Amino acid sequence: MSPQETGSNEKFLAVLLEIGQSIHTILNLDKLLLLVVERVKELLGCESVAIMLLDESAQEFFFRVALDDRERITDRLHETRFPATRGIAGRVLRTGQPVLVPDVGLDPDFYREVDRDTGQVTKSVIYAPLKVRQRIIGVMSGINKRGGNFESSDLERLTVIAQTISLSLENARANELLASAYSELKDSERLKQEIESARKMQQATLPEEVPHLPGWSFWAICRPATEIGGDYYDFFPLDDGRCAFTLGDVSGHGLKAGMMVSMARSCLCTQLNFSTEISEVMGAMNRMVLRGVKDLMLMTFFFGILDRSAGKMTFANAGHPWPFHYSAASKTWSFIEQGEFPLGVMEDYDYSIHSMNLHPGDTLVFYSDGIVEADNPHKKLYGHRRLKEVLSRVQDLDVKTIGRDILDDLDNYRAEQPFRDDVTLVIVQVADKPA
Repeated sequence: MSPQETGSNEKFLAVLLEIGQSIHTILNLDKLLLLVVERVKELLGCESVAIMLLDESAQEFFFRVALDDRERITDRLHETRFPATRGIAGRVLRTGQPVLVPDVGLDPDFYREVDRDTGQVTKSVIYAPLKVRQRIIGVMSGINKRGGNFESSDLERLTVIAQTISLSLENARANELLASAYSELKDSERLKQEIESARKMQQATLPEEVPHLPGWSFWAICRPATEIGGDYYDFFPLDDGRCAFTLGDVSGHGLKAGMMVSMARSCLCTQLNFSTEISEVMGAMNRMVLRGVKDLMLMTFFFGILDRSAGKMTFANAGHPWPFHYSAASKTWSFIEQGEFPLGVMEDYDYSIHSMNLHPGDTLVFYSDGIVEADNPHKKLYGHRRLKEVLSRVQDLDVKTIGRDILDDLDNYRAEQPFRDDVTLVIVQVADKPA
C-alpha cells in the first residue's frame, strides 16, 4: 500500500470515528446530518453530497440534507422532491445495491429534472443505500469528484458511512415523531396517529427473525405494554463465527422510554462497527444513557457473545434479571447470578465481564421483569418460582416450544389482567453437535 493510500485510509477511519461518536453526542438531527455531509464531502473531494429520504406515503424522495459548493443550489435541493421510481436513486431503492456512475449521460436511468430544477450540473455520481435491516429508507449521494473520477474505494467508503448512520437516522425520525406527539397531547387524534407511526418505525428495528447459525437455536419475542415499548433485544452475528446478542429494559415505558430505546439501538450498532470488546460496548452504552436524555432514566442491559467453537458465553450484566441456565448434563435449572447495577447510575464505571461454559443440550432463558412482575386478578405476581416450574416441565424441548409454553402459562395466570410492563423473552439452545 502506497503512502498516499495509507493516508487516505487513515483519513477515512478518522471521519468514520468522528461520525460514530457524534451520533451519540449530537442529539439534534439536523446538526448531526450537516456534520456528516460536511465530512463526507471533504473526504470524497466532490462538489455535492446529499442524504435523500423516502417519503413512503407520497413515494417520493426528498433532500433531508444537502451540501453543494454553491449555496443557491444547496437551498434549491432542500426544496426539491422527485418520484421514488425515477432516477439512479430509484434504482438503488429497487435493488438495495450501491452504484457508481462515471458518466450520467450514458446511464438511461439518470433523471435530469433535478438538475433542471436546481441548476446543478451532474456529471458523475455515487449512491449508497440507507438501509435498516432489509428496508431501504433513503440514499446517500456524492456528485462530481474534483480533479478526476470516482473510484470503487469512494463508493465503498460512502457505503460504510451510510450503513453507520442508517439506524441512527431511522431512530431519530421516530424520536421526532414521538417528541411532536408528546408536545401536542391536546390533539388526541393526531397523538394517536403519530404514536402509531413511531411504534411502527420502532418495531421495524427489531429483528425480523432470529439468526440461523450452526450450533445454536434461537427464539425471541417482545410484547410492549403500551404503544411504545421500553424493552428491546437484538442479535449480531460476527464475522469470526461468534454471535453477539443483547436485551435491554428502559425504566418505565411510553414516549420517553421509546426515545431511549431508539438511541440505545443506534449506539450499540455503531459501537459494534468499531469494537466488539464487551468492556467498550458497556462503556459506550453507559455514556449514552447518562447523556442521552434530560430526565434521569436508567436501563438494564445484558450483552453477551456466544462462541460455539470454544463452547462458552462471555457477558456483562447491567442490572438485568438473572437469566436461567439449564444444564443438560445435570438436568437442572439455575440462575446465572452475575450482574451489577443498571446503566446510567455511575459515570466511567467498569462493568465486570464473566464467562461460562456451555455444552450440547444446554439452554439459556433471558427475560425482562415484565414477565416475573406480571400479576393476576388477585394482585399476586407471576414470580421467578412459577417461571422455573414451567421451565422444569419443558427443559428437554425445543426453543420455540419452551417460549410458547412460558407465554401460554403467563397468559393463563394473569387472566384478563393487563400487562403493567413490557414482556421480552429470548431463548438460546446449544445444538447437540458443534458447528
